Amino acid sequence: MVNILKENMISSGIEFLAERAKDPAFNPFGNAPTLILITADKTAGFVEIDCVAAAENILIAAESLGLGSHIMTSTELLFTSEKGKKLKQELGVPDGYEHICTIALGYKDESPPAKPRRKDVINYIK
Repeated sequence: MVNILKENMISSGIEFLAERAKDPAFNPFGNAPTLILITADKTAGFVEIDCVAAAENILIAAESLGLGSHIMTSTELLFTSEKGKKLKQELGVPDGYEHICTIALGYKDESPPAKPRRKDVINYIK
């Protein structure tokens, strides 16, 4: 999956993605040992909202278990080539289903302190 995504990033026509993918040390999944690919039938109504809610619940559950998690959407490039389409079949993604996002899971290698909350971004209307 790493190699397919890197190849697709290089051929995407998006310069900054191509440059990142050319770095031999770059891993688009952050070397995570576990990936969850969320796909959905795009003809269903509000499917993105359902998938984002599912992803959020996975992220919250991961944190409660002491796991690090990261949600990614640029991984949609994974399925844009012939190799990617073959991978989609190998993964058992049903026909008509499209990529929504990917969640990378693993153990954290650091525990940075939480950033202070910004109170200036909330507007209370009375």
